Amino acid sequence: MSQMISQMIQVILLLAIGRTLRQKDILSNEAAKGIRKIIINLTLPTVLFLSFVSMELSKEYYLLVLLVFVMQSLFLGTSLLVNKIKALHHPLVPFFSTGCSFAFIGIPFFLAVYGLEELGQYTILGVGHELFVWMFFFPGLHLTMHQEKLSLKKSLKVLTSPVLMAMAAGILFNRFQLNSLLSPSMVYQGIYMTVEALARITSPLILMMIGFGIQFSMANLKDSLKLVTVRLMIILGVGYALKVFVIDAVIPPTPIFNHAFFTFLVIPPPMVIPMFAATLLSKEQGDLASSAMALHTVVSIVLYMAVVLLR
Repeated sequence: MSQMISQMIQVILLLAIGRTLRQKDILSNEAAKGIRKIIINLTLPTVLFLSFVSMELSKEYYLLVLLVFVMQSLFLGTSLLVNKIKALHHPLVPFFSTGCSFAFIGIPFFLAVYGLEELGQYTILGVGHELFVWMFFFPGLHLTMHQEKLSLKKSLKVLTSPVLMAMAAGILFNRFQLNSLLSPSMVYQGIYMTVEALARITSPLILMMIGFGIQFSMANLKDSLKLVTVRLMIILGVGYALKVFVIDAVIPPTPIFNHAFFTFLVIPPPMVIPMFAATLLSKEQGDLASSAMALHTVVSIVLYMAVVLLR
């Protein structure tokens, strides 16, 4: 318990440091964007690569990838149905209730508690998720936004995202034991040590950027609460129904995997949702989505810490 409390204090302090960087104007928005690009394109892929290289990939995990893809599709379908209910209707519900910040928020949360050695229990959930959001959800929103047709070139570009490529490389290295084959090489050892060094700074960087990005407008409090509540109802309801009746029959539940699944469900939607909302709907809806994201991030932190400390 004392170790868990120490880990949660670390998370809180890193978030507070990020918040202080904004309040004291130590870091500009442009500099923060640059740091986020470094995280997304460089350091975060190293964490994903290492997690897949070191984990034991059983055949059940490949089926889990398909089930997570199906689960994301169910989230989208359910959100469209729920949005027909007058009391719960809001134009942002389908945007806000599909997908999650799997890598940018989920990984540092899980990493802070369980470390890199257990991260594979969480990242395996991300394969199906990333395939869904990058191949269907984001392209669908992009095509709607620009009134374009889907082309082979755009489809192939999606597959070259750093996150998907890191996952694929990790799975290939694991499947064909390339790490063991290449480890005698001093050059490879140097490359691998560099990858590990980049992975170690990922969680602190992300947590500080999360703290930096939390901005909330009290004018949007009512609608933000509604969006967060509807999202959690859909995600937790559909997610745990699928886990109890299907996923648990494929992957025997363990305390760590159960916590990984909870993390996967409780984190906010993808960080790009406000941008899509502002473009497809209006600037006001984009601002509301940003406020709802900030509120959801705070709610996720509170729920995550509560579950960690009570488990």
